[in-house]
Amino acid sequence: MQIFREFHLEDRIGTVFEGLATGRDFARIMSDIGLDQKTRTLMEQRMDEIVSTSRLEVLPYAKDAIKDLKARGAMFSVATLNLSKRALEVLRMNGMDGLFEKQLVVGSDSLPWEKPDPRVVFEVLRRAGRSRAIIVGNAPRDVMLAKNCNLPVIYLKQAMPKSKAVAGAHDAVTVFAERIRDLESRYDHKKIFWGASWKEIPGIVEKILGAA
Repeated sequence: MQIFREFHLEDRIGTVFEGLATGRDFARIMSDIGLDQKTRTLMEQRMDEIVSTSRLEVLPYAKDAIKDLKARGAMFSVATLNLSKRALEVLRMNGMDGLFEKQLVVGSDSLPWEKPDPRVVFEVLRRAGRSRAIIVGNAPRDVMLAKNCNLPVIYLKQAMPKSKAVAGAHDAVTVFAERIRDLESRYDHKKIFWGASWKEIPGIVEKILGAA
């Protein structure tokens, strides 16, 4: 939201969110709104600046929940639209890199596809030597990914990340939250399980596995 406003592209935001809701990949969404490669590169550079000013932290209880499930035999992957090396940096900053197999942390620098393309999940399963998965996410394309793979998804209600770069009272935050609520109201995936915290996830996983 902030970047689109800085580049005077507020009138394109609706198209972006509609693309997210219908599961289009980000490259095609950017093409739909008519951004050339130079503009996209500048926007990506600005995103890097914003991210570099923030200390990204994992959600509360995530580390304990992942440790709990890992002890029971679960393996964990991170699939990001960003660079996988950036995701690994965040994990290291939070003392969690030992909980993830490096080859299962994937992003735009390690896969030719992006969420919600089901091949992202199929490739992670191949690398893990597993045959089934449960997706955990807090973004529209995580639900679309699960639907495209016919997999259950645990959806953590969306919340704006805390960042020094964007004040919590910033009007862009309010617009973002309203857009996300609109997307959430349109989900039609029958295997969606709603959660409010990582603290609930081990219990939800047991519920999903018990019903399988």
